[in-house]
Amino acid sequence: MRINLTTLCENTAAEVGFLAEWGWSILVQVNDETVLFDTGTSSIAVRIADKRGVDLHSIDTIVLSHAHKDHTGG
Repeated sequence: MRINLTTLCENTAAEVGFLAEWGWSILVQVNDETVLFDTGTSSIAVRIADKRGVDLHSIDTIVLSHAHKDHTGG
């Protein structure tokens, strides 16, 4: 089983050129399944996905952990 986690949004930006916000979004890839776990607060997750070369069209499922804007606003 292959598991890959890609942080798309969180409240720090350790790499130069990346943005941070008070939000959370993780791309979870398990074998051939791709799940977006939360969407962050804004479009930052989409912008970081683009910078990392992540094709958001490949997402099979979106899971929202709870209804706070920092997890569902993006």
